[in-house]
Amino acid sequence: MTPVEACAARGGAASWAQLRALGVTRAALARAVDARAVFRVARGVYALPASPRIVHLEAAWRAQRTCITALRAWGLPAPSVDSKAHVAIPHSRSLTASQRRSLEVRLHWVRGPVAHAGTVLGALDCASMCLSAQDQLAAVDAALNGGLLTVADLDHLLITPPSRAQWLRDSCDPSCQSPLETFARVALREAGLPVATQVHLPGVGRVDFVVDDAVVVEVDGSTYHMNERSFWDDRRRDRVTQVGGRLALRFTRQDVERDLAGLVDTVTRGVELERMRRGLGPLTRITIRRWHPWVAWRGMPTGRIN
Repeated sequence: MTPVEACAARGGAASWAQLRALGVTRAALARAVDARAVFRVARGVYALPASPRIVHLEAAWRAQRTCITALRAWGLPAPSVDSKAHVAIPHSRSLTASQRRSLEVRLHWVRGPVAHAGTVLGALDCASMCLSAQDQLAAVDAALNGGLLTVADLDHLLITPPSRAQWLRDSCDPSCQSPLETFARVALREAGLPVATQVHLPGVGRVDFVVDDAVVVEVDGSTYHMNERSFWDDRRRDRVTQVGGRLALRFTRQDVERDLAGLVDTVTRGVELERMRRGLGPLTRITIRRWHPWVAWRGMPTGRIN
């Protein structure tokens, strides 16, 4: 096997020991380096010129991409916490002080098989060390919605603190279609409002939420709802909802990201008005398990959540 073929077989980069095990000789490797068919990325590590940098780092560090780096590779939402590649290494490995201060990688020491940290469940588990609870939940929802994970898999979170892991299991929703929906749904539910998700209404279609069977809540992302046809259809759906006897409230990405407390307050007032209009009594709030760091981080009115 040639050095190029051997590197390709290892995903784009390989150590000298791995190349030698595949039948590559030092002479062949030297010729490939001289011809720039492969290049040295670290001591004893070689890679194909077109291979991604994360592949080089995995080979050089004998590591596995994980956390937000792996989540993004799976197409899951993962906000930036730094510019480093997040990789997993064995818990028992010792490193020099300079290695620990690496500007390119953020190291996650893991117990058990390192390869597991690169799976969807393993990356989500490691992400508990870097992401807030609500951002970890958004990634969990996306993985469930995409069929990459089952709710039962969440019983096997080992790194995520037990209290947060239980909150994730209680709060996740496989029908959720965006992080904005995750944030709005949990905020509404933690305010004690009864929320049904992805409800099909006759003449309207599927809506994001129906609160107390009285208020329809839609959260618009900035991409899908920008074109003229989507804008027209959104207004048609709102009209049909209103005529059908439910209040329609539509919120934007900015509403969710900048004023989630205001969104909850508006929906709560809408529910109260609809109940008055229908001659119903005050809303009985639902008591659920709450994640208080979420409430504090999102600026929710904690005094009202009892």
